[in-house]
Amino acid sequence: MADRLEKSDQTHVKRLDSSGKITSYFPALTGFRTYAALLVFINHFYGHWYPSRCVEWYQTFFAYSGGRAGVTLFFALSGFLITKIYYDRFARGEIGFGEYWLRRFSRIFPPFLFLLMFKTIAAYFGEGEWHDQLYHPQYVWQILSNLTLTHAFFPKYIWTGLSPSWSLTVEECFYLCAPLVFIGLSKLQNLKQGALFLLVVSLGFWGLGEFLHGLRIGNFLYDYELTFTFNIFGKFGIFAAGVFGGLWILKKESVGRLFEWYETEFVFILGIFLIGLYQWILFQNRFLDNKDLALWARVDLLGAFGAIVFILGVVRGSRLANFVFGNPVIEYFGRISYITYLLGESFFAYYICGRVNDFTPWYQGFWASYAAFLLVSALIYECVEKPIHRRLLSHFV
Repeated sequence: MADRLEKSDQTHVKRLDSSGKITSYFPALTGFRTYAALLVFINHFYGHWYPSRCVEWYQTFFAYSGGRAGVTLFFALSGFLITKIYYDRFARGEIGFGEYWLRRFSRIFPPFLFLLMFKTIAAYFGEGEWHDQLYHPQYVWQILSNLTLTHAFFPKYIWTGLSPSWSLTVEECFYLCAPLVFIGLSKLQNLKQGALFLLVVSLGFWGLGEFLHGLRIGNFLYDYELTFTFNIFGKFGIFAAGVFGGLWILKKESVGRLFEWYETEFVFILGIFLIGLYQWILFQNRFLDNKDLALWARVDLLGAFGAIVFILGVVRGSRLANFVFGNPVIEYFGRISYITYLLGESFFAYYICGRVNDFTPWYQGFWASYAAFLLVSALIYECVEKPIHRRLLSHFV
């Protein structure tokens, strides 16, 4: 029972043949998560942990463009997959809110809670700044905001706990509103109306962010830049692009007409080009003022659009995509990429990268550290994430 339920919730997307019918599961999108997680890792390694080792142009390029690009790709892919997996099931009444939330909870919370507890216990018996943080007057509020995944709403707490987990607040908000968005989309007649609806909802979230920031309720969303850079109010448009891509795939006839005159490999390569262009724009504008939030929101939409074009090429059956991202090794790295992302917390980097780099030359440190991260991620995935996910689904669903 658990195996069957888990299979239906994987990040594999069914492939379309030339007639537009769904024929098989396609693993390349899971492998695509490997690239997104690697971008974030490069950004952390060269941009935060070891900036002195960032000496080559390609290191500088990924150090400045990788973090934002990686998260954007994650969000766009998440919007697509949630739509692909749950849109029709909600429309047909095959799944309720309780089961939907249990599936999302069982995927996200156990690894996060495990790493948060591990860090807290290790810091308690250790020394230094992480140990001192446990005695901060507001530590209880920090933990509560982390356990409820609301810490990104509070600028004082956003980097506490596991600092990369700010994105979980954004994901949580999207998961919360996704069923309502699906209900709204199901009432519409065509894709044009769906696109307009998603645009209105995205602008509505931006307006809601402006309103909540203007309320000035203590520490809640008091920083204007963080309200839109690290919260759902400025990021919903990325998810919306993914939702639209998923909706387009579900309308199989439309996808077939769209690409009947184009080679599938061209669509896939076009997606890669757009993602690369997005990263280049991020790199070229790395010294611009981040407070121009509307500008950066539009740039992020380019990355989201590139991700959707990439996904369309994959789902249409690109052999190149399957060769690069769909091989078993890259696919497995994609499965453990969520944990690899969470391990980007500086506490774990200190103990993993620090020990590795003590015994490796500077030019080998990056790949040795990345290999160590993958090894730790695989252990946590096999021993924590996968068994708990299966146990929760088999017990409650």
